[in-house]
Amino acid sequence: MVNCEYIKGYFYVDNPMFSVNQYLNNISLENMYKIKDENNNFELISGGIVLVKGKQSEFGENLENFLV
Repeated sequence: MVNCEYIKGYFYVDNPMFSVNQYLNNISLENMYKIKDENNNFELISGGIVLVKGKQSEFGENLENFLV
């Protein structure tokens, strides 16, 4: 995560129902993103996000080389 400003609740990987909204932070003048999963009471506000889908064995322990 880049510039995570707020996180609430637990993240469930089984069929999440995400909504993603972009807005301008009027203080920092940066684009911010709010990800919500209303079904699981999860909310994340961050300056940047990357969502990937796959098996952990495809990515390893981290995503360091994901964009290489």
